[in-house]
Amino acid sequence: MLPIKQKVNEYLLKSKFAKSTDIFVEGPQDKKFYAYHCNKLKKEFRFIDINDIDFSEYRDEYPEYMEDGKNNRDKVIFLLNIINKEDSSLKIYGIIDQDFLDYTRGLKDLTDKTFTTDYSCLEAYFLVIPNLEKFITVSAPDVSIPYIKILCDISASCTRLLMIEKNLEYEICKCQIENYLIINKKDLLKTTFKLNDYVRDSLNYTKKNLSNDYSYNEIMYYMNSLSVDLLEVDSLAYFNGHYFMKLLAKSLHEISKKKYQHITDDNLEDLLRISVELDFIKDTKLFTTLSSL
Repeated sequence: MLPIKQKVNEYLLKSKFAKSTDIFVEGPQDKKFYAYHCNKLKKEFRFIDINDIDFSEYRDEYPEYMEDGKNNRDKVIFLLNIINKEDSSLKIYGIIDQDFLDYTRGLKDLTDKTFTTDYSCLEAYFLVIPNLEKFITVSAPDVSIPYIKILCDISASCTRLLMIEKNLEYEICKCQIENYLIINKKDLLKTTFKLNDYVRDSLNYTKKNLSNDYSYNEIMYYMNSLSVDLLEVDSLAYFNGHYFMKLLAKSLHEISKKKYQHITDDNLEDLLRISVELDFIKDTKLFTTLSSL
């Protein structure tokens, strides 16, 4: 963390005389995760939460998609582009979630010092097979890897609505995803998700709060078209990690309220994050790149 929130030009001036290698990330959880594992790699990086930077002097230059700077991923992209123009020799990098940029506006505005996650988001690193095996053994013996794959696929199917929202530039008020999960406690692998109801209810909720420019049938047409395009793509490449955590927390509560009464989607994410070992992820593209710096 920087001593105080710094303006971009103040940070740049100090960086010209600094010896550290700085890496900007999207938030505190990213900072903890990357700092911990890079320390294990014996790399002395300084990870900085992008929210420690004050962009007030650049407000007029924000791209439209930055939504007044609320999107931390786009703040990292924006800052790295400024730094690249000012002095590309500085040892300053950024890591962003890849999300589903490949399926919306693309990755053309990234500098070669802006790295993306191997999967859609940070949470996907928590779901590599060795970590899932460890998590199931220690914390959640009532679920299996095939069931977790089902939840990943459901999360990915709902992420298609986010993609459509970005591509159409149309805000949709999404309903709580976990309320549409139908859990079969006798056979978890027969668990289903009411996707059509989720989309319909989200659009109806949107209509109550905002202008409704698209019908249910139109949105489902786009959803199904995306489904065909993504047929051969691993769900971890575009799923939403926060959706997944909500679905898994709901599943554990349904299985046993007593055993998993203290589980929330937030502490579930913490459990999965802290159980990751460097050996599980060191050969991924991102960590191979970080090792080479």
